[in-house]
Amino acid sequence: MGLKTEERSIRGLRVITTQLTPTRSFLLLPKIGAVLGPALSKLQSGDMALDDDISVLAPVLGEAFMRLSEVNAKDLMCSILAGTSVNTGEELLPLFDGKNIDAAFAGNFKALLETMWFALQVNYSDFLDIGALAQASQASKAVEAKQSS
Repeated sequence: MGLKTEERSIRGLRVITTQLTPTRSFLLLPKIGAVLGPALSKLQSGDMALDDDISVLAPVLGEAFMRLSEVNAKDLMCSILAGTSVNTGEELLPLFDGKNIDAAFAGNFKALLETMWFALQVNYSDFLDIGALAQASQASKAVEAKQSS
């Protein structure tokens, strides 16, 4: 079976994402859960539906961003985009190490967020729902609590 690759047009950019390896995806999950889980769990009681449009997350993104330091934010962004490349029409920019992110998304922050959401969908399509991320957040908190005691 192999890792799947998906392509999508996002705000004039051709985005290509190949799934991360299962081990890498698993190791990234606690970071994602810790940042996005609490924010997304707030959507659970509402009637918002997560779809391809990142704008449904607008009410909760502020809370998620408050959980990140600048260093953690860059690490999380680069980890999420590790299997992603962007075709700008002029060149194909791999995003695995973060060096091409500014060139790929210059002046288009929403495209960056939508690309990160797309990468999450590709990597966690069988797992990406509000309940699963909330559970990952709770598991992450439990591990942190155990480590600090």
